[in-house]
Amino acid sequence: MDTKQPFKAHLPLLFRACFLVLLIILAAKPTLLRPEKGRSNQWALLLDTSASMRVKEGEERLAQAKKAVLSLLKNENNLHPFQFSDQLWPVEKDDIENLTPTGKISDLAQALYNSFREVKYKGALLFSDGRHVGKDDPVTMAATLGAPLFLVGVGNPTLFKDVSIKSVQNPPFVFKNVPASLSVTLGVVGYPGMELSVQLREGERVLAVQKVQVQEARSETTVTFGWIPSSVGTKTLVVDVGQYKGEVSTLNNRREIVLDVGRDKFRVLYICGEPGPEYGFLRHQFKSDPAVELVTFVILRNAGNSVSIPDAELSLIPFPTQDVLINQMATFDLVVFEEFSYQLYGLSPSLIYAIRQKVQEGGSFLLMGGPLTFGAGSPYGLPGIREMIPVEFNTADVKVINTPVTFQVKAPDHPILRLDANSDRNKEIWKNLPELEGVTQLPMAKAGATVLGVARIQNQETPVLTVWKYGKGRVGALTARTTWRWSMLNSNPMVPADVYQRFWKNMVLWLTHSDEFKAVRLGLGKKVAHPHEKSVLRVWVFDDYFKPVSDVDVQIQLTAPDGEKLDLKPISETSGVFVTEFKPEVLGIHRAQVWVKRAGKRFGGDSLNVRVIENLQEEDDLSSHFDLMRDMARVTGGKFVTLDEFTPELFTEFNQQSSLSQGRKILLWNSPWFLAILLGWLILEWMIRKKQGLP
Repeated sequence: MDTKQPFKAHLPLLFRACFLVLLIILAAKPTLLRPEKGRSNQWALLLDTSASMRVKEGEERLAQAKKAVLSLLKNENNLHPFQFSDQLWPVEKDDIENLTPTGKISDLAQALYNSFREVKYKGALLFSDGRHVGKDDPVTMAATLGAPLFLVGVGNPTLFKDVSIKSVQNPPFVFKNVPASLSVTLGVVGYPGMELSVQLREGERVLAVQKVQVQEARSETTVTFGWIPSSVGTKTLVVDVGQYKGEVSTLNNRREIVLDVGRDKFRVLYICGEPGPEYGFLRHQFKSDPAVELVTFVILRNAGNSVSIPDAELSLIPFPTQDVLINQMATFDLVVFEEFSYQLYGLSPSLIYAIRQKVQEGGSFLLMGGPLTFGAGSPYGLPGIREMIPVEFNTADVKVINTPVTFQVKAPDHPILRLDANSDRNKEIWKNLPELEGVTQLPMAKAGATVLGVARIQNQETPVLTVWKYGKGRVGALTARTTWRWSMLNSNPMVPADVYQRFWKNMVLWLTHSDEFKAVRLGLGKKVAHPHEKSVLRVWVFDDYFKPVSDVDVQIQLTAPDGEKLDLKPISETSGVFVTEFKPEVLGIHRAQVWVKRAGKRFGGDSLNVRVIENLQEEDDLSSHFDLMRDMARVTGGKFVTLDEFTPELFTEFNQQSSLSQGRKILLWNSPWFLAILLGWLILEWMIRKKQGLP
């Protein structure tokens, strides 16, 4: 009996069955693993030597990690060791024992990137406590490597004890005499049931105290402090949570915060002796400016009116006594007198001498008016007062010009006259402003004064707006009471609608010593400096018209907290700007002073306090961060274990497993060779069926 005939008869069916099995296999999307070309058989071994690895939990973290690394290197020859903190360095096996945790910060993401930048390692074996201080996300960086990570978590959370200030949320600037607040986030580990005392201080003065009751062994809480700044300038506040027994570090128990304290409002005293349009417009300008707190008095008649009421009772509201005005003088940032003869209202020269004293100490005074203020017999012509005013006045030839005159700008770049940031547009605005009326003609400005604007009368210039520095303060003289005309609407497109408001805003800012209007300014590139790191000091120099000045000699001296002085020689950075670098070595307040000379004469100066504080980014949180390391292992198909769980055999096993799964995965469905086999299989079946005469 021929057994070959039944087999041949079933051969097409067998081919068809095999084809169907192959299709079922393809439906499951099987893959082939092809070894990746250029992939090294070596592993990168990364050992964290940052500051957080010095924490002692029984034994120092780095010491524990070094023991595990050295035991691993005895039997493993495919490991390339590195140490890392803020940077990555190769390290020899014999040098591992001598490594110390002196790195500033631990940047896990950068360490991974740098280790794989030149060599495509098979994977990375990383020993760390998981503390990461860097701009890049280590989980994202790990996912881009295309290699597995074996991560060993160093640290024992059950032995860790620390109280730390994790963060402080504060406004970028605050205002004098306005309540301010900041929020402090505390991290507490290992002190359940303890009460913490948190202080907010300025120097040695305690501003506020908060009590915090710790409930759990590991907790995070936020406390809020409120205080009222009493003076302007740069202030350094300290948040201090105290020190507690058993802490791994006390450096993170205090935090310094540098705040800029400015004026919320400029307090202005404005007294007008004769009511008129200028008073109405200027009072409205001051009242509508949210930065101005206005105290104003206006006299309801001028000197030519005849009434049977005493002069002292003619103000719109009861006029304050002289003692009250003198006592309140220290609270005003700017005093403005408009055509005000103080002697007519029961006030003595003592008030004006009090204003002079205020100006000499840094205050501001603006005298504006006409013949009553600047003419012969002026009440401001007294010895000691007259010297404070920047123009010559109180003479018989002072007279009022009743015809309209043009205000001609002499210093268009001065901050008071800066109506537009563009110099050319600013000049065009001033050329197109309405004329002034009632200008008082004066002999001249005093030597050393800056004439900002003049009126040309009979081919002679007479000062209209003049300013200067007197003592530590600033004084202005305005001989016209019709600047309100600049607020009138006109059809000229070159003149902004708010030109009057801009002018008077600038007047207040310059007279009250706004920082942006200093002739010499010294600034720090950052709010604080750190030891052994470069910081930048920058100096801006302007002339009386606030144009940049470059032909000057600039010298800077830095005085350390211990009294040691360091002379710095800045270089020109651009027109009117000079820059120098310094690297402080000790903590504390360093006093920076700048002196500027021009043509051998003193031109100006400035000073500031530079606060040098420890850079505590790594110290802010010294606890182990194993959750981060688990995420890094998960996204790479790797493995995470604690140091207590780690053994060299565990890594060897993982290495072997990764060898079986590592490489380029190829989908069989996309393989042209596999498709060619399927097609050949179908053709072979068709040929067999034809040979047997089957359909």
